[in-house]
Amino acid sequence: MNPVFKISEMTPEQAGAVATMNRQLSSIPPDGKSTAPQFFIDHCLGENRVATCWVIEKDNEPIGFAITCDWVSFGGGFKACKIDLLFVKESHRQHGAAAALLTHIITAARQSGCVRVDIETMPDNEAARTLYDRLGFSARSPSLRFNLYLS
Repeated sequence: MNPVFKISEMTPEQAGAVATMNRQLSSIPPDGKSTAPQFFIDHCLGENRVATCWVIEKDNEPIGFAITCDWVSFGGGFKACKIDLLFVKESHRQHGAAAALLTHIITAARQSGCVRVDIETMPDNEAARTLYDRLGFSARSPSLRFNLYLS
């Protein structure tokens, strides 16, 4: 029997659960700003939002989330969706939650006029790579990504 998932945009009441799950990611900055519920409320809800936080629930319990944002390729002339974070609690992995969440995001991106969805993973994350392949994603040639942190 397949689990039944509910996927929706984050509500203010879910921000605490999202922040708690986000603490489990290894890419958290040392200052911890993105581990506070208010960070998600400020950036994913309201008129100043810059991203969408999708929450997946099973039996009314948040079990994962994804952060997405749309962007425009002015060089390519198209709109795309970038999945910045994707997380499913360890106890719910390998049960279809990530696939359901990604499928929902792909549908929402298509409906908003995006022609491409981008996601990244570490080269050694075989489970993620297998899932992305199964859903039709294709790996692009490796390139260097540069970051400049502005204090």
